[in-house]
Amino acid sequence: QRFHRPGAWAFMDMLEAGNPPLSFSESKTQLALWAVMAQPFHLGNDVRNTTAELLAVFNNAELVSAVQDPLGQMGARVSMSAGELDGQQVWARTLSDNSRLIVLLNADPTNPADVCVAL
Repeated sequence: QRFHRPGAWAFMDMLEAGNPPLSFSESKTQLALWAVMAQPFHLGNDVRNTTAELLAVFNNAELVSAVQDPLGQMGARVSMSAGELDGQQVWARTLSDNSRLIVLLNADPTNPADVCVAL
């Protein structure tokens, strides 16, 4: 995080959202993680073949605003269930207006779960 700030950006590469074999849910998850990590949306798919449903996510004003937040602070994972990467995770990032961008992630595709956080 100390190297990620306006004028000096970590770069997680382009998004695969919208490319097979990613599902719509997996594409939304990748977009959420890129947003919490303050990454630019470098789309790696052919937007001419993108579904209207995914285009709506790409163009979500709140999501784009968070990605372009001038504070440019990279988020971090703040918790995960039982120390397991394939379990439930909570990610957070502070925005310039001192609000927080929170991502609740269930990284276990075989076990649907409720992910909760006290705000």
